[in-house]
Amino acid sequence: MTSPDPKSERLQATHDFKRKAILKAARAVFAREGKPGLTIRAVAAEAGYAAGAVYSYFSSKDEIAAQLIAEDLSLLAKRLKDADAPMTNVDAARRLGHLAAETFRALSSQSDLLMLAGAALSNDALPHDVDRMLNGRLIAALMALGGPIKDRDSEEARLSTLATAAVVLGAAMLERAGRLDILGVTSDELLTHAVERFSKSA
Repeated sequence: MTSPDPKSERLQATHDFKRKAILKAARAVFAREGKPGLTIRAVAAEAGYAAGAVYSYFSSKDEIAAQLIAEDLSLLAKRLKDADAPMTNVDAARRLGHLAAETFRALSSQSDLLMLAGAALSNDALPHDVDRMLNGRLIAALMALGGPIKDRDSEEARLSTLATAAVVLGAAMLERAGRLDILGVTSDELLTHAVERFSKSA
């Protein structure tokens, strides 16, 4: 068995630290200036690095954006699993409704990230490994949302989960744009309607 190389471990620890520092800086820049301000130069300045140093860790600002969304998807998946844990004895429709509302709250609390997520998920120029990672995090979040219906027919469960996610995302985007009031509907009404449709087809 090969012993760990202390030098390699230190180099990896330094690499991980700087990478996290860059992502933390990127999140701060985005919170302050939005997507237009999320540039390599701005992120580097926020982190206290030269712009060239950032390229040692990320190939582009789009890759940085994708990593931020990946982090948020991981947090969302954990949040949904934690929210669902006490409800294992509750019927599937109520659990799904609870998780849909929790997802809506998560998206609404970070509404500006919806625009960033849309750009990241539709970007076909991301490195292959980053795209795969982003897809994996998205699937994990969807699986957490669809946990209450995992015992149903696999295709039906998949479609129900995606349909619920689409309603939640649409409701969050409409609320962010201030359109729900204009349309005369609340997010609760939309989510309840979606879950009721699931219940009738269950």
